Amino acid sequence: MGYFAENQSFLFFVGRKSVTTSWTHRRGRNGLPPYKERRIYFAMFYLPPYPLCKLAKKMGHHLLIGLFFFVPGLNIVMLYLAASSKWPIEYERDALLDENKKLKQKEN
Repeated sequence: MGYFAENQSFLFFVGRKSVTTSWTHRRGRNGLPPYKERRIYFAMFYLPPYPLCKLAKKMGHHLLIGLFFFVPGLNIVMLYLAASSKWPIEYERDALLDENKKLKQKEN
């Protein structure tokens, strides 16, 4: 190999732009080209909040409660809160069952 490294060329030392120093050959921290890194970061940080906020709204809470899923430790608490608390649809079901019982009592 000699004096020059594997991904450098003689043109690099002369001062001209070589093929190996072009933007397409640069890699990010995880070895991907920068445009693919941006897609991964977008998918990791901007896509999950939407369904989590919608879930929080269906639970009867404020939309921003869904962002607590991103706080380490608090996300486990939020998961148990979602599993154990009554959702608005359960309150409506209970109200309909009570109304149905009252109607049956009136008939008898």
